[in-house]
Amino acid sequence: MFVKDIEKLRAALHGRISKDMAKYFIACDSCNQMVIWLSPQDCVAPHGLNRGDLNKVKWLYDLFVEDGFDENKSALIGYPLEGKIQLLSGTHRHKAAELADIKLPVSLWLRSDIEACWGGPQWFEIMQDIPVKWLTSTT
Repeated sequence: MFVKDIEKLRAALHGRISKDMAKYFIACDSCNQMVIWLSPQDCVAPHGLNRGDLNKVKWLYDLFVEDGFDENKSALIGYPLEGKIQLLSGTHRHKAAELADIKLPVSLWLRSDIEACWGGPQWFEIMQDIPVKWLTSTT
């Protein structure tokens, strides 16, 4: 298993994110994950959307407006970059959350960890779909 060093991640984020972003940290040492609930404006989407993506964004928007973010669904994946969080997943969820004005759960990693495992077996471990409630559970 690829182990995330929570203390290194906190140290890397210290002073690089806004106080508003910092207050949303949730650390789960037992599962070695860090999830932060962020405004979409604090994130950079992994890629753009095209016209064909709008139906999915509308569907997600409707879900978010009605129920918020379902913690049985996967957190987005990202790393700190130049004062924001660069997302590696979740373009549709990012746009829908922006329109619905809700925060998104993002599983944070160090950029150096992302670069070190890019394309290898550990990459798939990082990018796996893990429900938010598993990442934030302390039991």
